[in-house]
Amino acid sequence: MNKVYVLFCSVLIMGTFSIAVSVNAQKLTRKDVPTAVSSAFEKSYPHAIVRSFSKEKRNGETVYEIECMDGKIRRDIIYSAAGTALEMEERISPADLPKAVQQAIDKEYHEGKVKSAERLTKGSSIKYEVIIRKGRKNLEVVFDEKGKVLKTAKP
Repeated sequence: MNKVYVLFCSVLIMGTFSIAVSVNAQKLTRKDVPTAVSSAFEKSYPHAIVRSFSKEKRNGETVYEIECMDGKIRRDIIYSAAGTALEMEERISPADLPKAVQQAIDKEYHEGKVKSAERLTKGSSIKYEVIIRKGRKNLEVVFDEKGKVLKTAKP
């Protein structure tokens, strides 16, 4: 009975979280995106194919997210209304992780397997988010460029 109750509560919490996230982010069409944002995106990624546009409020400021595919690279970019790129998530091959990050993974998570990796850029700060599968569990680990673990969580 306890397992059923825990499962029910987990589903309820995740559903509530999903609703809260979707209330904040609003899907848009290309024509709803400010010209400064679409121009900045097209200039930086002329061959990218847009998967979706959305906007949301962050710290009282409206920001715009463009999810795209540029060849085989998946990118999510957050822009200010003025067209300044604020943040970017870019899926990368685990082989493209910095050597220091690869060494930290080999040392700390040698029993696990890297399932995916992303480079997270915010201003001049670069971090790496890695999903590591260990047994039947996935672990999300965020590293700095020098291989220091900044955060560990279950995805």
